[in-house]
Amino acid sequence: MLFRSDRGIAERTLRASHVADVLARAGGHRGRARLAALLARERGAATVTESVPEERMLALIRQAGLPEPRVNVPFETWKLDFYWPTAHFAVEVDSYRFHGSRYRFERDRRKDNALRQAHIEVMRIVDHEITDRSHALVADVTRELARRGGL
Repeated sequence: MLFRSDRGIAERTLRASHVADVLARAGGHRGRARLAALLARERGAATVTESVPEERMLALIRQAGLPEPRVNVPFETWKLDFYWPTAHFAVEVDSYRFHGSRYRFERDRRKDNALRQAHIEVMRIVDHEITDRSHALVADVTRELARRGGL
């Protein structure tokens, strides 16, 4: 299942002009800021995520005003959930449901080793951290991006 924070625009079932029209009439209604952010990103930033936790993490990144990562980037035989190429930094969102087997555990270690060999720093987070410690998580990502020259 694919998730999109901007599904309507990405699938071309909604036009940016429609969003702008709604915004013009929205006044101070709840959700206006999110809609305005969607419109601002529309200029070439349709983003596909593969899970609800990834969608939530992308929302956190955007709310914090961090640089837009590349999402689900192919890397060798894997995908990187979030990747900032200029910082050589990736964030992987894991959950016990999808990473709890021995096979997945070992596969993640192989992926981490391949990333290390490519000089890409990886931060693995657990899906519940996105809601349970969102501020600390954003601070960790911000600190790492700053340290690696990605801000």
